[in-house]
Amino acid sequence: SQAAVWRRRLFSYLTALLAADSSVAAEYHDLQISLTAEYQPSKLMDLLTSSQYYSLEGALAICEARGLVSEQVFVLGRMGNADQALRLIIDRLGDIPQAIDFVVGQRDEDLWGRLIDWALGSPETTGALLDCIGGFVDPLLLVRRIPLGMKVDRLRDRLRAIIADYRQVERGVGLDTQTSLREGCNAILRSDCRHLLAKLYDGTRRALPYLYVVRPGTGSNGGQWYR
Repeated sequence: SQAAVWRRRLFSYLTALLAADSSVAAEYHDLQISLTAEYQPSKLMDLLTSSQYYSLEGALAICEARGLVSEQVFVLGRMGNADQALRLIIDRLGDIPQAIDFVVGQRDEDLWGRLIDWALGSPETTGALLDCIGGFVDPLLLVRRIPLGMKVDRLRDRLRAIIADYRQVERGVGLDTQTSLREGCNAILRSDCRHLLAKLYDGTRRALPYLYVVRPGTGSNGGQWYR
């Protein structure tokens, strides 16, 4: 339609205008966000980060309507709604590295706890968190909260890596912290050993329903077998 043609031309004009000077035509930045989300959503993040002249609530509504999750996260962060932004990363994107980058940028210790609580919900996300979180958080916060019995692939190697990363960042870690961390790791390893022993015992019991032993005898008997 004619209206659609003019709307597209308006988008092209405002794009060129703001590219030359992002501070001009401040009253049209809200309109440009709507047009960019419609015609060139891949460029919307650039506009959101470069402009200070748009309504955060309006931009959030546009991003929600078009399902632009990363853009929603940015706007929510700018609004100060870090909890909701982190929840979007977790629930909609499932991206551990992005979640860590977001929490680092927010500088909010409470967000680390919420991220760890979510990640410990499955072995896969726990492993991903172990791979990425080294150097950002005291490993004790994570090691102590790993559920006993949870099977995490390459757990020993991952724990070794996270401890090494943390030591590089925090050279001043005290003896008590190192001791507690070692104890936490040992507790996880002991739990794994108990789990493997129980599995071995169960498998052996199914394979050998009856166990026979011989009692040494005397004389010509040579002993007898007992079940």
